[in-house]
Amino acid sequence: MPRIEPIPFEDLPEEVREHIERGRRQGISTGESMSIFAHSPYVALDIVDRAQRRFNQGRLGGRLGELLRLRSAQLAACGPCSAARKDPSVSESDVACLLDPKHRGLPRREALALQTVETMATDHDAIDESTLRELAEEFDTEEIVELLYRCGHAVGSHRFVHVLDVLGDSEPTLLYSADAVRASWERAYGHDSKVLQPRETSGAQLHWHSNPFVAGGP
Repeated sequence: MPRIEPIPFEDLPEEVREHIERGRRQGISTGESMSIFAHSPYVALDIVDRAQRRFNQGRLGGRLGELLRLRSAQLAACGPCSAARKDPSVSESDVACLLDPKHRGLPRREALALQTVETMATDHDAIDESTLRELAEEFDTEEIVELLYRCGHAVGSHRFVHVLDVLGDSEPTLLYSADAVRASWERAYGHDSKVLQPRETSGAQLHWHSNPFVAGGP
């Protein structure tokens, strides 16, 4: 069990359930992490919003973005993120190359990007003028800014998930409370909002759905 007890799937707000189901259909997520993130509407809705954008949006493209994501997850020992696959162009052979210190088998452009995310995760002060000059041999300035942003975001996100111990097997430190979670989502949408409406209860568990006009996006 993770360090924070997950919210049961049937008790999640509708847009979070839809996000999880979409990820399962696409084979890119199983939903364990989102069931913890949903304790905070700010975190859950930010992730839902980001996921509704195209994964390969930006100059770097989906393949390089996926390689960066996977290497960052490996470095942070983030189990769920390391297991997920979000771009079909990345093969298991490519994933094996990520563990090679020289990243043999990958083009120099990809190898340089992977070295950058590794340095961002282990010694960010070492990313200096010489790093930028070397990157400029394969990337233009727009791409370098995007690369550094993606690296920083991935490293922080994967450390966050690792700290939650999503795939842990010990008893949770913080327990799930249906009343507390409901109050959090009511605060997020405003006390006067009717976004969260009670549904049928099952035992002591509370079920609700959200206003479909708020969920946004398919």
